[in-house]
Amino acid sequence: MKKMVLPCLVILVLFSIPFTPLEIMPSCSAAGLDFRIIPAGFNAPMEFLTGFPLFAAKEVKVEVLYMNHGPLQSSLEQIKNIFSQYGSKISVSWYDFESKEGEQFMAKKGINQHVPLVIWMDGKFTIPVNGKEIKFVGFPTGSGPAFFQGKWTIEDLRQALNQITNKPR
Repeated sequence: MKKMVLPCLVILVLFSIPFTPLEIMPSCSAAGLDFRIIPAGFNAPMEFLTGFPLFAAKEVKVEVLYMNHGPLQSSLEQIKNIFSQYGSKISVSWYDFESKEGEQFMAKKGINQHVPLVIWMDGKFTIPVNGKEIKFVGFPTGSGPAFFQGKWTIEDLRQALNQITNKPR
């Protein structure tokens, strides 16, 4: 009976906070728990393993705060082109930085600085892509003024959307 209590307690603790097994395994190892396989097993749901659902049950909510200025137009066209490839898998809302709706949206999101572009996907502007945390803030790398460029590319955006919508690559 005692052998059963510890695993149940560990499972209870593990499921009481959001994580993926790949994130929690180093902590488990440090605590003396040794997993030879991912704790969820071979047939674990993809959501449990990655943090993203295997089949998106709902549309992914995408929100874009942008400045409707000349230098950003080509980047916005590229972004719109990417978004169009996801059809009903995403729902996109656009907020012009200088409009009344944009000001209300900025206040809601806590944005109080001059920023040309921010893209939120399901409420987050930082998304893990290929093992790196990508912040979708500023112009894509290589476009627009250097001091407003973010550290993300159009391909990073595509890969983030593929992950979140479970679109095959």
